[in-house]
Amino acid sequence: MPENIRKQLCYELSGGECSLEQELHYGGHSELVNDKILLFFYLYDKQTMYKHGYANTPVIVDTKGKWRIIKSSLRAEIQKIKQDPLGGVWVRTLWMMEGIFPSLYYTKNGIKWQEIAFPKNREVSSSFENLQICLLGNEVELTFNSIDDETMVKTWETSYASAITETPQWKEVKAENRSKSACRKPDSDKSVWGFKQNRGLDILFTHKNQSVKIFLPYKISAPPQSLYTIQVAVFKYKKNIDLALKKIGVVHKNLISKEVKKGEAIQYKLFLNSFSTKRKAQERLNSLKKQYKIENTFQNAFVTKLPKN
Repeated sequence: MPENIRKQLCYELSGGECSLEQELHYGGHSELVNDKILLFFYLYDKQTMYKHGYANTPVIVDTKGKWRIIKSSLRAEIQKIKQDPLGGVWVRTLWMMEGIFPSLYYTKNGIKWQEIAFPKNREVSSSFENLQICLLGNEVELTFNSIDDETMVKTWETSYASAITETPQWKEVKAENRSKSACRKPDSDKSVWGFKQNRGLDILFTHKNQSVKIFLPYKISAPPQSLYTIQVAVFKYKKNIDLALKKIGVVHKNLISKEVKKGEAIQYKLFLNSFSTKRKAQERLNSLKKQYKIENTFQNAFVTKLPKN
């Protein structure tokens, strides 16, 4: 992946650079009718309860190896990506927060996306619903089921042309007429992109008729970056920093002490917290200065890079 694309994706998904806590992950792919390949990426956030994140950003790569980020993120976690007989791409997702809710997205070219309007009054489940999609020769078939009641299963179908309108004409299908065995499966013989994934989950795409190759680590980490911190004190003797740790540590637990060489001398510095960006560190310091207006420790503190030693 080109470095400029990695940076743009991180910015699209997180508003800044990725980090050790927020990794860029590959989230699936599909071929497009024009020999291009459609890739999805999401932000894996180790610090949140739902680590997968809530957005998937599409990226298109052509046969010349040119990458294009599409600024139309798909919400929720991707469950399945399918292609219909006409070349359209369908992406099924699940939103898993305060319940489970499915969504379905459609695109013909990977650039323009449309969320499919589901049948109304499904009466399957109000907040714990799953979806299976079946792509037939001329119709798309949607089967909804309740996660907490396996007896609640209902199916609807409509034509491809109708499904992608604002108000699809859904027709309910009886259980005995569901087309489970006729669901379209990918035709590997017609695929122009080869896909390989090794044991380390690294991914390689190769075009069968062109020399272009796409290599993706499963986890696309940011390069090592500087951490920022708030310097609250500097001392000539170690005993002084030990006293400061006891005094300030009563209120602030995230203190960091460092021995820093300056020429032949050693300085003992005391820092508060570490931050992935300078802006976050400055915002925290501004808050402390407002909270402790007569405390020189924080009024004289400043933001700096955290020493690596």
